[in-house]
Amino acid sequence: MSRATFFDCFAGKEAVVFDQDPEARERRLALLEARTPGEPLWNAPTAVMIEVNEGLRDRMPLMRRLKRQTPALARAGQASGDQLRTDLQNWILAQSDGDDALTAILQLNLALAASGTAYQSWKADEDFDTYLRRLRQCLEQAGAGVAFPAP
Repeated sequence: MSRATFFDCFAGKEAVVFDQDPEARERRLALLEARTPGEPLWNAPTAVMIEVNEGLRDRMPLMRRLKRQTPALARAGQASGDQLRTDLQNWILAQSDGDDALTAILQLNLALAASGTAYQSWKADEDFDTYLRRLRQCLEQAGAGVAFPAP
């Protein structure tokens, strides 16, 4: 592939690894729309976060290693994370009534914080399955607080 053709297909070298699969967003939105009406709001964003991470099994360890080696690349994957957050927020707000928007957004932010905690505590010598277990553990711990809100 020529250099010109490469840059017609990708915004830059980083895009090869960090840009979201164009079909990933459609799959994520379909997963949200397929959720059972009336289920607890916590269930959908956590299920989507787990599914998104499982879908990155082949790419996430490489992305993580490249980010560690070149700190400037840490911003490269931010756009897909921002899109995930926006999609989850739009969905969760559409599911909650206007009076419950505060609770819905708080639950989403707790789920995102749990996901970030799992990623940040993923040690360099740990495999991807260990990371996924930690993600589930963090979401479960955060979800325990959601299940039993303060009176």
